[in-house]
Amino acid sequence: MQNTSELVYPFAIKMLGFWLALLLFLANVEKIQEQNEQRVTLKYLVKCGFTPINCWQYLRAIWRDKTVCKTQVRMWHKRFLTGHYETKDNKRTGRPRTKVVPENIQMISDLLAEEGKLSLREICSRTGLKMGVVTRIVKKELKLRRRAPSSSPLN
Repeated sequence: MQNTSELVYPFAIKMLGFWLALLLFLANVEKIQEQNEQRVTLKYLVKCGFTPINCWQYLRAIWRDKTVCKTQVRMWHKRFLTGHYETKDNKRTGRPRTKVVPENIQMISDLLAEEGKLSLREICSRTGLKMGVVTRIVKKELKLRRRAPSSSPLN
């Protein structure tokens, strides 16, 4: 018969991981809420005619070490002065993943169905796509893995 501590220990580790993840998530949510509260306060101060440095000093008196940096205060101050009163961040465009599109996924899938085994480099040369894109499509989208060679003793 197994010791009960041996049965509880793996479960306790899983629960600890869950609670740690939840704690980190809530801390991030709290940070976002604090930033938004500071932006709302800053918006009010801008409407009252405060300068950026005065706004930062006021925020510093309230939130102390959790205050946003002076650069952020200047940026939001300028933004509120120009008439943009939304306190949430603009959507970030970033670099779009244009290469991982259904057409490219289908092209690589068809190529692998016709030719069978192809290396990632051969797929890159035939499709004109970059190695990272091909790797992402093969591994993440098509969920294919590398096979052991037929001469391997593992077969």
